[in-house]
Amino acid sequence: PVHLIGGGSILFTEPKHRTKLSLTEGDFLQAMLEQDWHKAIGDYLKMQTIPLDAKEIAKSLDLAEKKTKSVLAELKDQNLVVLQTNNKELYMDKDSYTSLLAKMEHKTIEFHHKEPLKEAISDAALRDLVDKRISLPAFSALLKNAEDAGLLLLQDGEISHPQAGASARKAGERTKNMILDAYKTADLSPQFIGEMINALGLDSQLGKRMVRQLVQEGKLSKVN
Repeated sequence: PVHLIGGGSILFTEPKHRTKLSLTEGDFLQAMLEQDWHKAIGDYLKMQTIPLDAKEIAKSLDLAEKKTKSVLAELKDQNLVVLQTNNKELYMDKDSYTSLLAKMEHKTIEFHHKEPLKEAISDAALRDLVDKRISLPAFSALLKNAEDAGLLLLQDGEISHPQAGASARKAGERTKNMILDAYKTADLSPQFIGEMINALGLDSQLGKRMVRQLVQEGKLSKVN
């Protein structure tokens, strides 16, 4: 805290723009006033919605980074989640972490409802829907945890939902089988991709995407 000549103290320089404080915010400011750094850092993390590293926390609270790391090390066994990424540790309050994973799942389900023909969304696109402030390495660590918890499915940098994305995955498999059958029937006189997709009555974007997947899987080959 910074004590002012005319009286009073500056406890925190990044407050939200409102006058009524939540219980956690009040506890946090009281801890800052009393210089109870364990409680202050714990309460500060309760107010955050994205993972932060020790340097970011130290800067926000105007604490020495060494002191901040020391307190965080002691808080690890308490209500704290630690994410490992790029040789850096990121910290979140457990409740905030659970809420963030739930938001990631919700945004993925929302994507499937809006784009029923698309099997998955890219990690960068999902990150932007969830919170653009989260770095991609941090988001990758969160995605891995979400997959381990059975909330999301990850494959080649793309994310889908186990239940909400099931119909799109089935449609994709049906489309791939139709395309393969068409090329097998065509033998040495295959149609151009666009012509074949139209002839099969397939959605253009879905058909082209499935052709790319078949090429990646080695089941189709480009001839020019």
